[in-house]
Amino acid sequence: VLRQKIEEERENLNREWEQRLKQEKREHSKAMEALEQANEFYNHKAGEADRLMDELKEMKALNEQLMEKYEKTLQDNIERIKREEEIKQQQKEQEIRNAASQNNFIKMFAKENIANPMDLSM
Repeated sequence: VLRQKIEEERENLNREWEQRLKQEKREHSKAMEALEQANEFYNHKAGEADRLMDELKEMKALNEQLMEKYEKTLQDNIERIKREEEIKQQQKEQEIRNAASQNNFIKMFAKENIANPMDLSM
């Protein structure tokens, strides 16, 4: 009788351990599945982050190109405006010289005509 009770207890313990083992295997399987999903999610997000970083690098390079073009255009415009101002200044100076030359010619002509009034008749 004792031997039978020991055998029954052993069988009960074995069944209990088998159930616990099955339960732990199910929990382990669920945990592994959750881990795989988390890993897939992480990989997806990491891929997205890499793509965004690549886009950011491209945008930065384009921005640098645009800034270089802007700076060159700005410098070209400044130089063009300076040249235009120099030309205007030269034209004004030439106009002043022309006016002074005409004024001197008129003064000289007037002096000669006053000095030699007979020359007016010619």
